[in-house]
Amino acid sequence: MTITKAMTISCDGVTAGVLASLVNGIIVNAGASDNVTLRGLDINGFGNGLNGIRFLAGRALIVDNCQIYGFTTHGIDVSLAAAASVDVKDTRINNIGGDGIRIASTVGGASFSAERVNISRTNNAIEVAGGGVGTVNHAHLFANGNGALVSANGAILNVANSVMANNSNGANASVSGATIGLDNNDLFANNTAVNGAVGSTFNSANNNKFSNNGSNGVSVSAVMVVH
Repeated sequence: MTITKAMTISCDGVTAGVLASLVNGIIVNAGASDNVTLRGLDINGFGNGLNGIRFLAGRALIVDNCQIYGFTTHGIDVSLAAAASVDVKDTRINNIGGDGIRIASTVGGASFSAERVNISRTNNAIEVAGGGVGTVNHAHLFANGNGALVSANGAILNVANSVMANNSNGANASVSGATIGLDNNDLFANNTAVNGAVGSTFNSANNNKFSNNGSNGVSVSAVMVVH
């Protein structure tokens, strides 16, 4: 399904789904002033679908109370060429070959917010790439390659009140110039809790809890700025 204009699809209280074997589930390619809301959808890629949701253009996308699973690329792929915002809340994403949520924009910037999301069994639960600025609150990111990943110079992600557990890296700023803020999170049972490239930055509110990780992170003292 491709959405090309402002639209709300709301399926609260009923059963509604998108079956997307070998294709994208939903593509949003709307106008510059269009707002699109997707609520209460079960989006199933059958293990070979491409992306659950692709957001290519529009003013804003809201994904609320959805389940997305079984895709080979990304659960939610935000690939913008103009400024737009993405709000994901009360949503479960699992069994994804690439990222649970990936945010990027070549022009204008992508603003991203996730609240009460549960993401597991992905390559990266949440990746903020070029042009992305995001916040994550009250999330559970577990059994992924990276729980929270910032992968581009200038990209910023703040994670608060969340759990990052049993990932290869709990939080990872993988390139110079990437920034992650950490506030009141639990990081436990990760191979490495906090990882970062030379020149990346972690801003910590000094209230994060580390336990039972293989390593809390060889770079913690080098890149973490405590306020």
